[in-house]
Amino acid sequence: MKAISRILFAVLIVAFSVGGLYAGKDESPGKFVVPDDYNLQTTCPVMGGEIDSTIYSDMYGQRVYFCCAACIDQFNADPEKYFKKAAAEKVLFHNVQELCPVSGHPVSKEHFRYYKGMGLFFCSSGCAEKFDAAPEEILKKMKNGIKKAEKKHEHSHDGESHDHKH
Repeated sequence: MKAISRILFAVLIVAFSVGGLYAGKDESPGKFVVPDDYNLQTTCPVMGGEIDSTIYSDMYGQRVYFCCAACIDQFNADPEKYFKKAAAEKVLFHNVQELCPVSGHPVSKEHFRYYKGMGLFFCSSGCAEKFDAAPEEILKKMKNGIKKAEKKHEHSHDGESHDHKH
């Protein structure tokens, strides 16, 4: 009985934590809809056991949950192996992206791609299409960290005009 309670509690925690990004079947504008043939992560990708929502690793904008801390090291040693496994099983990890990997602008839930076990958001259809054209290049950029888009301003100091980033 105690094990069943723990499982139900873990499922509820995961449901609430990913519910904001994966809005189920709510098809209102700006809400991401989980495709019918995909499933949200419910088990540890390494050991296959019950996940603990306090144990995770963030990679490629994906928050991957594990059953124990030891699984994080195994995952980080070969993440592509586990993303490949997720792709084969059509599992969606919790997306924690804030910025588009192409432009550096805030993402929109309306522009989504599923690629090699990763559910990725973009700021526009144009950026999603750029990803389609060169996905590995964009993933490399994501692994190295996405930089926020900067605005350039031109103004003068003591009569000299020049531009620089703010």
